[in-house]
Amino acid sequence: MFGGTFNPVHWGHLRSAEEIREQFGLSRVIFIPVHVPPHKKAAVISSEHRFNMVRKAISGNRFFRVSDLELQRPGKSYSIDTIRHFHGLSRGQEEIYFILGTDAFREITAWKDYPAFFSACNFIVMTRPGANDVRAAELLPRDIQAQTMCGPLSCCHGTYKKNLPVSRTRAALCTHQGTAFIPPR
Repeated sequence: MFGGTFNPVHWGHLRSAEEIREQFGLSRVIFIPVHVPPHKKAAVISSEHRFNMVRKAISGNRFFRVSDLELQRPGKSYSIDTIRHFHGLSRGQEEIYFILGTDAFREITAWKDYPAFFSACNFIVMTRPGANDVRAAELLPRDIQAQTMCGPLSCCHGTYKKNLPVSRTRAALCTHQGTAFIPPR
């Protein structure tokens, strides 16, 4: 599961997802655009439009899927509810990997039912290229660190080799400048 606002989806998301899929031997990556992000300002682009952008961007990759699960729910989107939903679908027969960036992972203690994540899924925490080498578990409170030291927590450092800030992507879209680093429509 690769959740996010995808405001907008860009090559960094796609390349990172592919590298993670290969590195961890995942059979698929499900992109899950958030409907109403609980910890961010409202997305500039509507959730339906962001969903359609992701759908189009991943259309050429047979290992990628997109889910509108969070768009179907009213109100704020909570990742733990989505993870529980997918656990129910698989009847606990599939391991769930939750892909997120260090920026989001640093705020996990503010998430709904955050301690439940560590028994509900495996984490794959991405860092940006050139970021300081940090163990993902070290970003957690000490009581949670003890639970994860031998648990399902992985950190992928600099998964995507080009560092293209989202702000640059948004600026190019808004001003109709060159968009070579933005996925095709």
